[in-house]
Parts: sequence; structure tokens; C-alpha cells
Amino acid sequence: MVVTREPATDDEDSDFSPGQVPRREHAPPRQRRRTKSSGDSRKPYAAGRRPAPRSAAGFTRLAFVVAGLTCGGLHALHVSTLFENDRHFSHLSTLEREMSLRTEMGMYYSYFKTVAEAPDLMSGLHLLLEDRLVEAPHTVNALQRFNLYPEVLLGGAYHWYRRVTQALGWETRECWKVDRGERLAPVWSCIGLGTPVFFYLAGVWLCAALLGIVLFVYGCQMGGNIWGGLLTVTCFFFNHAEATRIMWTPPLRESFAFPFLMAQMVYVCRTVASKRPSWLQVLSIGCMTAISLLFWQFSQFVLLTQTWLLYLLWVVGVLSTTQLKGILAAQLLGLVTAFMLLFGNRMLLCSLLTGAVLALLLVALTLEDLLLLLPPPAGALARLGLGIVGTVGLRLELTHLLGVHDDNHVWNILRSKLGKYRDFDTLLYTCAPEFDWLQPATVSQLSSTLLLPCALLGAALAISLWLAGGPRPEPGRRPAAAASSSDEEPQASRPRPRRRRLTSGAGEAASRPGALLAWALAVRTRLRQDLDVVYSLLQLAVFAVMATLVMRLKLFFTPMLCVAAALLVSRKFVYFVRLRRVHLAIVAVLVSGMAVRGVKNIRSQYDIVGEYENPELEELLEWVRTDTAPTDTFAGPMALMATVMLTTRRPIVNHPHYESVGSRLRTRQVYEVFSRRSARQVYRTLKRLEVDYVLLYEPMCFGAPRPGCAMVDIWDVEDPDNRHRPPLCHRLFEDDASPLLRVFENSQYVVLRVPAKYVEIPAPKQMAS
Repeated sequence: MVVTREPATDDEDSDFSPGQVPRREHAPPRQRRRTKSSGDSRKPYAAGRRPAPRSAAGFTRLAFVVAGLTCGGLHALHVSTLFENDRHFSHLSTLEREMSLRTEMGMYYSYFKTVAEAPDLMSGLHLLLEDRLVEAPHTVNALQRFNLYPEVLLGGAYHWYRRVTQALGWETRECWKVDRGERLAPVWSCIGLGTPVFFYLAGVWLCAALLGIVLFVYGCQMGGNIWGGLLTVTCFFFNHAEATRIMWTPPLRESFAFPFLMAQMVYVCRTVASKRPSWLQVLSIGCMTAISLLFWQFSQFVLLTQTWLLYLLWVVGVLSTTQLKGILAAQLLGLVTAFMLLFGNRMLLCSLLTGAVLALLLVALTLEDLLLLLPPPAGALARLGLGIVGTVGLRLELTHLLGVHDDNHVWNILRSKLGKYRDFDTLLYTCAPEFDWLQPATVSQLSSTLLLPCALLGAALAISLWLAGGPRPEPGRRPAAAASSSDEEPQASRPRPRRRRLTSGAGEAASRPGALLAWALAVRTRLRQDLDVVYSLLQLAVFAVMATLVMRLKLFFTPMLCVAAALLVSRKFVYFVRLRRVHLAIVAVLVSGMAVRGVKNIRSQYDIVGEYENPELEELLEWVRTDTAPTDTFAGPMALMATVMLTTRRPIVNHPHYESVGSRLRTRQVYEVFSRRSARQVYRTLKRLEVDYVLLYEPMCFGAPRPGCAMVDIWDVEDPDNRHRPPLCHRLFEDDASPLLRVFENSQYVVLRVPAKYVEIPAPKQMAS
């Protein structure tokens, strides 16, 4: 290539000697641009015409918004339709609808019912702050104990909605009479947002829509384009039964909190992808953290794993100190906000999450300068050790000072999974199917839709690229030999660097540490470039372990698999496919393969059509309403107690929220009716709890979910001294119930009254012959 130089003008050389480089004092330096060799000097855009790149960017943003809203709307429609098909909910009476919300669902909805039926929001809040129904005869701050902010927000929105619609004269519900057949009497059924239960469900479906939007955004973050979001949502629909249970259990805490947990993870990904966190990113992470903790008590364990994953990335030098400080400060902001809004929830204060955030932030703020004086391996080990000691030490100290042991059952469940530890509370959890190990059928289902293989392939492509070292290959770029001849320096004239080859000879032994160090530095550089993907894959690995231990936690694992599958549309990691249209064609073929099984899964969900009906329970609740006093207290199976409190508004002694030491102790005492102890001992326990009526459920007396999980088997572990005695519940259910009095019975339920005094009547003496 011939390089020519134009003759300089007098003005250019007037102040410089020959050979001196001209220097501009005020003008900014020019940037070199590679342009086509054409003589066209026209302006790139005509006057008054919008630039094409801006139009393309605007269209992309519009398509992104429309696609995200569509994904959210489709998910809300999908889950609401499945819920209606399963129970024929729109044609049930108010009592039947409340009966269908069993276990914790009924308990949480009962608090929305309390707020909605109160004269105003403040009156409803007062009833929650001084709840006298859930743990009679005690008064409980339900808002502090049970993460009821979804019900408070929806209750306030319901009051506002009713006032507005009444002022405008709008009809908000429609009622009709439903014939239930010959066995059951007709009932009135109402639908519409003016009906409290449908307003409540509308809030749940709104959270489902938010989940669809967040998954779409997360997929776009991983894939780098809109196709990543669409692939994520498609995989989520194809594996919907393994990803969520919102359509079967709407009022559970995960239905409200999980979308905000995923949104928090998206903000964390964007924060680690930027070199310096902005105040808006920190505030967003803090808000999502606070909402997650307010809506679900289990959120603290998920956020704990996130905190430690980010800290480990900082320990190995991938995450910068600025990024770590910003995220930890945001988490601390969310923790403090949640703690205050939960009226000083001691379980949250004494959690491992609080200890981890405080300890790790302290290490990053105060000890970083000292740790930099150590060599890299020693510094990393020191950071790791200080983090572990600080987290555990702070947690133990707070627990000791405040005397809080509410979350001990979580660690006992983990001990039972990894060892042979068993106790009463642990067996109640692990005998439930949702707390069992991850079933092979789940892995088979995820594999049949190609989700698991695609997620593993996406992770493998990313890891292989990170471990390769060297500069990142750019997709679609020509090799160096085919470069344009317009370069400043001919290709042939460039000196080629000599490549060293590592051999096993003694002469090359000294170069191995240097080569390994260079490779490690190259890997670390690549990891820094893709920190959002690195964090997401690590979080996926943690969720996989959690789901393996507890099947219920696959609600975290499956959506993250869908997010990881979005890596297959990333041009960064699928760089070996040079043409974009070929890449998209391969993805389309892959989605077609997923659809073979995925469409069948969706159809099988829509094939679930039923109608809720439980005449035995309805008979029991009607008896409680009519034949007992409003102040009478009830005890019995946890799932049944929530239904009793919701439908009859009677005080209950025990409830299904099993997260505090006190509630676990009360339930264990009530469950003595299912043990082998004497009736006299059980009577004394019930009187001490001030129980008026105790309810028995036939499957709990005579059934067993699986071997070793019958109630008498669980009590044999708790009370081995009475193994030789017969089960008490069999006698109370079918035979003599004394000293208790049987006052109601049907094929499924028996109600026993606990008399005020127990007088043992001696058996009559036999007359002399």
C-alpha cells in the first residue's frame, strides 16, 4: 500500500519545525474511521428526516415492550383458566370457595377477608395487629408473624375499588342460583371484582403476569436479544407443571414473592454487568429485596445464597469491590426496610442473611486495604475465612442475645436429608410429598421437553468459552488473512509472534507457572465480561441442589433452567455459527423439538377439568356455625384449622403456619390425640391449652402417606415409651371417647367436646353371688 502525504499549507507549518508533530491545544483529538472509498460527500441523513438507527432502536424497544406485556398477559390468562377448570370456581358458593382454600391458603385468605369486611383499611389493620383468632386465647400481631402484606395491599385496594365503583354507580358483580344436584341444596354464586375472593384472585393473576414479564426480561438479559426472552417464556410454558403451582395454590406466599425475587436477580445481573453500580440500580435491588422479604419468609434463604455467591466471586477477584459494596448496601437497605415494616420480626433479625450481609459488608468496607497486603492466595483464603466466621458468629450472637430459635426446623430438615436425624417436627415436613427428594419423574419431564439438555448445553458453551482464554472471537467476522487491503499495514509485513509450546521436558518446567498464571488471568478477564451470566449459572447450580433436597423448591430450579436455555440464542457464546439467520434457524428447529412434548404438557393441563365438592366438610362447618358459640376454641389437624377459622370465624389453637417455636409446640400438644398416650393425658393437655372442641380427621387416624409416615409412626419416634399401647385416635374416632364427649360425626370427621371437669366414675362392683 502506497502512503502519500499532502503538502502542508503555510498556516499548518508556520509554528512547527520540520519533523515536529503538530499539536492542537483546544480541538478534541480525531478518531480514526474506516470508510468506503467513495467520492460521495453528501450528508448521511436528509434534512428533517429521522436517522435510521434511531428508528430501528425505537422499533426494537417497542417490540420489547409489546413482547413482554404479551408474555405476562398470556401467563395470567393461562393460570387463571387452569384454576377455573380445576374447581369450576365461578359456580361455587361462597362457603365452597372458602372450603377449597385449604391449609395455609385458607389462613392467608382469611386475613384478606378480615381487611375486606372491615369498615375501612385502618380498622382491618387494627384487627390484624391484635388478632385473637389464630392462637387463642393469646393475642398475636399477625402482620409481624405471617408476612401478610399482600393481603393488606389487596384489602386496601379492594376498599378503594368499592368506593370508586359505588360513587360511579357501576355494577361490580353478577349473581345466580346454582343447582348442585339431588344430594345438595341449591346455592347462590356471585362473580366479578366486587366479590372479595375474585378481587383477591385478580391480585394473584397480576403477580403471575409480572412473573411472565420478568422471565422475558431475564431471558433477554442472558440471550442478549429479544429471542432469548421469547425462548425463556416458551420453555416456561412447555414445563409449566414443573415450574410453578400458582394455578393450584394461589394464596401461598410464593405466588406473590417469586416474581419480585426474580426481578431482584435481574437487577443484580445488570448491576454486576456494569462497572460501577448506579444509585438507581442500588435502590431497585433494595426495593425488590424488601418486597420479597415482606411477602415470603423463605425469601431470606434464597437471598442468603445470592449474597454468598457474589461474595465468592469477589474473593476470587472477578467481582469488583465497588460492585460488591453496592449490592450489599442494597440488600442491607431492603433488610432494614422489611424489619421495620414487619414490626421488628426477630426471626428476620436473627437470620443468617442478616449476619451475612453485615459481616461481608464489614469485611469489604474496613478490611479490604489490609487484605490487599497479602499475596493473592492468602488474601483469598483470609477473605473467605473472615466471611464465614463473621456470618456464623453474628448469627449465633444475635440468636443468643434475643433467644430466637424459630428457624431451627429448617436446619433440622437439612440434617434429616443429609443424615439420619429425625424428630416430630422434621417428620411432619419430610413425610409431605412436596418436601421429599426430587423425583426421577421430574428429571424425565424436564428432559423430554429438551429443557434440561438445552440449559446444560448453554452452560457448557459459556464455560468452554471462558476456559479457552485469549481474546473473545467475534461472530461473523472474517479471519485475519481475509482482511481488507485498506489497512494501514500490509498483512504480510506484520511480524507473527512466536508461540511457545509447553512440553513435558525439564527445560519447559519453569514456564508452566507463568503459562498457568496467564491462562488464569485470561479466564478472569472473560468472567468479568460476562458476570451476569456467571452469577446466573452459579445461582442455577445452587437451585439445583436445593430442588434435589426438597422437591418443592423446583419452583426456583425450573425457571432458572429456562433462563439458562436463553444462552443458546446469544451471539457471544454461539459464535461459531457465523450467519445470524442460520443461528435463528437452528433455534427454530430446537423449539420445534421442544414443542413435541411441550404442547402435550400444555394440553394435559387443560384436560384437568373438575368441580370442587366436599359434602362431609360442608356438613361439619355448618354444624360449627349453628351449634357452637362464637367464642368456642377449636383444635385439630393444621389444614382443617385454617378452614375453620376462615369459614366460621371461630378461634383456633393451632394453625398451619409452622415457622415459630410456639406454634410448633402447640401443634405437637394438640396432635397427642393421634398418639398412643392415654385419653386422660390428652384431656389434661387440651385443658391446659384451653381447647373447647377437638376435631379428628379419618385419614390422619387410619391412613399413612407412605410407610413410616402414619401419625402413630411419627409419635413412636417422639414418644418411644408408649409403643406398646394401642393408638388413641382409633378409639376416639369409633369407640368410647371418654373423658371427651363425641358431639358430631360423619364418615370423615368427628368432633369431641372437652368438658370443663373430668370426673372419673369407678366401675360398679360385682354383687356377691
